[in-house]
Amino acid sequence: KPAINSALLLVHAGHALHRDPLSASRVLHRAPTVVLAAARADSTLKNTQPRRLVLLLSSIAQSPGWRPAVVCKIGALFVLAGLAEIGGGWLVWQAVREGRPWWWALLGSLALITYGFIPCLQPLADFGRLYAVYGGIFISMAFGWGRLFDGMKLDRGDLIGSAIAFLGVLVTLFWPRAPRGS
Repeated sequence: KPAINSALLLVHAGHALHRDPLSASRVLHRAPTVVLAAARADSTLKNTQPRRLVLLLSSIAQSPGWRPAVVCKIGALFVLAGLAEIGGGWLVWQAVREGRPWWWALLGSLALITYGFIPCLQPLADFGRLYAVYGGIFISMAFGWGRLFDGMKLDRGDLIGSAIAFLGVLVTLFWPRAPRGS
């Protein structure tokens, strides 16, 4: 029975993957643990290409489900976190280093406290990976904030470095991974 289940899901998901990777995720999202258990239990798939494909597709299914709404939520939460962290840090900086009123530092501190809770709303499961991805987004946002609020002149190094960091974000966030424990 596990061999039949995994073979049928493999064929169905394989066709879906060929047409549209997101539809393959939808196929397996319904029962990723069943597929993974079937792939592990099926000795005929051991150390073969089809077994690796089943494991890869089940890892996609166990990801946050890269639907447009999920990607938008992840992006919006990263932007919100960046605004809270950069804005809070900037307000504290202005109070301490630029002589603004003390309450700017208080508002900045409140924004930084709020920032600490925003990542907890993310659908991403791994703390370290979440913060690594956020770090790449933070780089671009910090340059944008500096340009907008402080008139910072960005040079080619700033732009290239920011683009490289954003490319790293995309690779880290969307890299296909094996499910936990495999």
